[in-house]
Amino acid sequence: MNENKITRATPVDNRLVCRRSEDGKVHIEGYAIVFNSDSKILTDWREDEAFIERIAPEAVTEDTLLASDILLTVDHDFRRFLARRRYGQGSMETRIDSKGVWFSCEAPGDELGRSVVEHIERGDLFGASFMFSLDYANCDYGRNEEQVLTRTIKKIDSIYDFSIVLNPAYPETTADVSQRSYWVRAGVLEDEKPEVDADYYDKLEQEMNEKL
Repeated sequence: MNENKITRATPVDNRLVCRRSEDGKVHIEGYAIVFNSDSKILTDWREDEAFIERIAPEAVTEDTLLASDILLTVDHDFRRFLARRRYGQGSMETRIDSKGVWFSCEAPGDELGRSVVEHIERGDLFGASFMFSLDYANCDYGRNEEQVLTRTIKKIDSIYDFSIVLNPAYPETTADVSQRSYWVRAGVLEDEKPEVDADYYDKLEQEMNEKL
C-alpha cells in the first residue's frame, strides 16, 4: 500500500455555510468530499501526465469514517484546528449521502473560530479539502472525451482531515458557516515537501490530545 497522504479540495458550487442559532452559537457546515465530481487538472508524482480525478460513491463508507481520526483544520495546518471526530466520536458531526461526505461542527469561540466564521460569511473562504491515504491499486483509469487521463478512486483507506482552504482542487466542495487535498499536494513532488523532524507529527498529535 502506498502510505503517502494526499490532499484534494471540493468544488466551489457547494459553498461552506454558517448556521446561527438563537443562543448565539455558530455551526460551520459543508461537503468535504463530493462523489462523482471532476477535480481540476492535477499532477502528482505517480502519473506521467496531467489527469482529472473523481471519487466514487463506494470510496468512503461509515467504516472508513469510524476507522479515521479526522480533524477540521484551516489549510491543512494541524495546529489550526476547529473540531475533531476521532473514531466516530467528537465535536464534529459527519454524514454520508448520495452527494458526498458532509460535516458540521460548532465553531469554537476562540480567535481562530471567530476569524474563520467571519471569512466564510464574507465569502473569502468557501471551499473545503481533505487529506487521505489510499492503495493506488484501488483506482480505475480511463480517458474522457478530450482524451485527458482520468483517475477514479474506488476506495479510501484513511481520512486525516477535512480542511477549510483558499484554493480547493475540487470545484464542488463547500463549507457553510454551518471541503479535499493530498499530503503531497497536487503538483508538488515528494521531495518538495517542507522538512520537519521525523517525530514532528507524533508530537503534534500528542499536544492536540492533551488539549481535548
